[in-house]
Amino acid sequence: MNLIYGQREFLYADSLAIATNGCAYSGPLPMQMRMQADKMSALKLIRINSFNLLEQYITEESYVYSTTYTYLRIGNFFDEQKQHALLVYISDALVESNNDYRVNVHLFEIKNGKAEETFFAQNVSAGFESVASTVTDFDLDGQNELVIYTTEPEWYLGERPMNDYYHLYNYQNNKLVKVENFETFPNPSYLQPNFVSAFKTCGCDGDCWIDMLYHQKDNSFEPIATFETSCSRISTAYKIEGTQKIAVADTYIADGRTTANTFWITFLKKFPQYSH
Repeated sequence: MNLIYGQREFLYADSLAIATNGCAYSGPLPMQMRMQADKMSALKLIRINSFNLLEQYITEESYVYSTTYTYLRIGNFFDEQKQHALLVYISDALVESNNDYRVNVHLFEIKNGKAEETFFAQNVSAGFESVASTVTDFDLDGQNELVIYTTEPEWYLGERPMNDYYHLYNYQNNKLVKVENFETFPNPSYLQPNFVSAFKTCGCDGDCWIDMLYHQKDNSFEPIATFETSCSRISTAYKIEGTQKIAVADTYIADGRTTANTFWITFLKKFPQYSH
């Protein structure tokens, strides 16, 4: 496995980032070889080393550690009044098919140099080629969230670019709360709090795409509009009312997501009923 950077702007070097297939090197990578030789022993060693790392640095006021198998972050990244430790590490792997690495996620509140677990998620993944984790204000609400990132394999021989998917966890009442079904949206991006677009590619070297706009209410997502093109580089926007699509704008010359995001900002201003 090797580090991957930059599919998304928040995937900094301080995030866990695993790619099961590398671009520059097509042979077995060191972690793959260890997993294939004795997966259970490799996973046990990763878990032991991860918790040893937590114990070693638990008294630090602020700390970040990242490798391709463990991510540890200590500090006040969720709550200014409470210190937490976030520990993410590889918990399982489908080494035969070489397409799915999974992670365990632990959140601890640190009190007097001791870690009290407040959240645990086991074997988080989406069955795709790579997985990463980081802490960021993903939904633009002023509060950091935990994001687990996964991506499809790169389509070197196909015409459709790969899509990115995310597990999103909100911080509430000293715990992490999973935003249900968020990991099913391709390439999600928040335009403002409670409004997220999902940009799905469908071929033609990226010139075919559909960008759905959703209004988030708690853990539910209501589709309210779609902006799409089909290989012609001409796109059309529609407002969704029940099962109907109603055109709300003239056609646009499409240049992908930049055009779509610019349009959504105008759309939300034009239809203020969606702005609250």
